Amino acid sequence: MKRLVIATTISALALVVVFQWSTHNPQPTLNPVQADEQPRTAVQAADPQPASVQQHAQSRAGDQASAWDETSMSQWERDQIDRLMWHERLDQYRNPGGNLQQFFQVLRSQCNQDRALCSMLLDDMLTDYPDAAFANQLQQILENLWVYDQAVEALVMSTDITPESRYHRVDELRRAHLGDQATELLFGQERAWARYQFGFEHLLTEAPNLTQQQRLAALDRLQQQRWGPYQQPLAEQQTAYGRYERELMLSLAGVSDAAERAALTAQIRARHFDPETATWMAQRDGAVEAQQSQRETYQAAVQALRQEMEQQRDAWPADVWEQRYQQRLTQLRQDIFSP
Repeated sequence: MKRLVIATTISALALVVVFQWSTHNPQPTLNPVQADEQPRTAVQAADPQPASVQQHAQSRAGDQASAWDETSMSQWERDQIDRLMWHERLDQYRNPGGNLQQFFQVLRSQCNQDRALCSMLLDDMLTDYPDAAFANQLQQILENLWVYDQAVEALVMSTDITPESRYHRVDELRRAHLGDQATELLFGQERAWARYQFGFEHLLTEAPNLTQQQRLAALDRLQQQRWGPYQQPLAEQQTAYGRYERELMLSLAGVSDAAERAALTAQIRARHFDPETATWMAQRDGAVEAQQSQRETYQAAVQALRQEMEQQRDAWPADVWEQRYQQRLTQLRQDIFSP
């Protein structure tokens, strides 16, 4: 049994869920919704919002390029604007939902993981938020998150169990400490992605028994079923290139004939890319294969040279033998790698 450090964020859980399909992306972080820049916050008593504050907030949110004189505003007005911006950000997390963990990550980073300060900061952010019931739910979620964090730190799992089983253990822990509804609000997108990823791995094992048409149809069904209400954000997370990679991997599963693999690859690329891009990708593949072949040729030649020279080791003094070997090795590299 080994203690696993299991992060509560989707980027860390991507390692458990095996998010290698999207490693080409400089993101997941592998998170479906990225946090934007963090506004200033201050803990002050709330007052009614004057029209001037709302006008400034609308100007700032609607046109980032427009310059307005922030120095002419009072600290109270600036705090009110920041509070309205937090409300807008929270509304963005609520639609399409399932990723409120990002909201709390930003919140807790601003209060340096200090429990009391985080609670005060959230209270200030939620001042005058129109959905009072949801605001109360967020405050309860924040309190439960501290308890959940402690439970995660104490969690011990065997490294022998599958990534899918490990993920289910973490999900059970979340639901136990946060409740089903809060778990979905916080991690719904991550859970949908995990179901999709594990389902794809199962589909890969079944692919050799399916026709090419059946494989792609099964992938479409899997994506529709497992992503559920999060189709758009998870499609953005996967990216068009990620979808291409999955289709390619699925189509080539169990196919060993080189010509058939090349034909399938060309078909899938033609479906996803324009002719110029597809041609460039084919040329890149050719270059990669040539380099791999060159490396294999060199490694085999070095091994043969080493065996030949070992048979002659007793024929020369050690320094002479080493000199001759290095000369032969240098010549070998030039013969293979020189243009």
